[in-house]
Amino acid sequence: MPLITIVGFPRSGKTTYAKQLQKYLQENIIDNSEQQGKHKFKSIYLASDDDLFSNANATAQNATNSSKQWAYENSFQEKMARGTLKAAVHNKISNSCIVICDSLNYIKGFRYELFCIAREHQTPHCTVYLDTSSEDCMKWNQEHPIYKEQTLKELFMRMEIPDETRRWDKPLFVIKNPPTEDSTPISQIFNSIAQHLLSQQDKMVPHQATLPQQLSHTNLLHELDQMTNQIIQILLQVKQTATPGDMIKISDLCPNEKVKMPNQIQRTITIMKLKELKKGFIQLAQMQPPQSQVEAIKMFVAYLNSNLA
Repeated sequence: MPLITIVGFPRSGKTTYAKQLQKYLQENIIDNSEQQGKHKFKSIYLASDDDLFSNANATAQNATNSSKQWAYENSFQEKMARGTLKAAVHNKISNSCIVICDSLNYIKGFRYELFCIAREHQTPHCTVYLDTSSEDCMKWNQEHPIYKEQTLKELFMRMEIPDETRRWDKPLFVIKNPPTEDSTPISQIFNSIAQHLLSQQDKMVPHQATLPQQLSHTNLLHELDQMTNQIIQILLQVKQTATPGDMIKISDLCPNEKVKMPNQIQRTITIMKLKELKKGFIQLAQMQPPQSQVEAIKMFVAYLNSNLA
C-alpha cells in the first residue's frame, strides 16, 4: 500500500468488501485521533469498476447492458476498461492517498503493471483475494443479474489466482466468502492490512526499482532486449499454425510459463505490435528490474498475456 489490489471472480463480493475496507481504514487510520501524527495518509480513494466502467459504457452510448457486462463483452472493450482503471490508479496514488483498486484484476500481467505503478511512486502495495466458488458467483448473478451467463463462465476460466510467490501479489490477504467456521474473521484481516500499511509507510525509499536513471546500464538492457527478441521470434514462427487459445511454451527455463494465442492471431501477432509491447515491458522492467533470467521471462509472459488478450 497505499495501493490495495482487490482480486476475485465476478459477483464474488469484491465491491462489498472493498467498501467495508474503505470504511474500516477511514475510521481506524484517517479519522482515528490516536493515529494522528503517526502516518502520512490523508485520504482514501476507491477506484471501482462500478463507477469507472459506467462512465466508459455511457461514452460508448450502450444502455442495453450493465457496465460490467459491457466491459467484458470483447477484448477491445476490456482493454479500454482496464486502461480507464489503470489511469485512475495512476492519477490518485501517492504517499498520502490510499488507493483501493476494486475490479476483477484477474490477469497477473495487469497486477504486475499496478505493482510497478506503486513502486514508481515509492509506496507499498498489497493484494486482497476474494476466495469464492464459481457456483456461488453464478447463483448470486442469477438472483441479481449483472453478467450474461456465457460471459461469466468465460471470466471464470480466465482467472489467474494470486500467488504470494510472485512479488507483485504479495503480501496476499485471502477473504473466504461466504465465511466458514475456520476462516479468519474479516475484522482480523482488515486489521492486518491496516497494520501492514502503517508499518511499511516509511520503508519505501528510492532504490533501483524506483530510479530508472540508475538502471540504464548496458548489461540489463542488453539481456532484456535479447530475451524479449527470442520470445517475439518464437511467437512469429508459431502464428501460422497456432489456433486461438493455444498455450505456447516459449522457454525451457520456464516450461510452465506460456503465451495464450489471442482470437485474432494474424492481426494481433505482428512484428510491429510485439515490438511495441516489448518497448512498454522494458520501460516497466527498468522500474522493477527482474532478479534473474527466469523472473524476466515470467514477467514478460505475464505482460504479453495481459496485452494480447
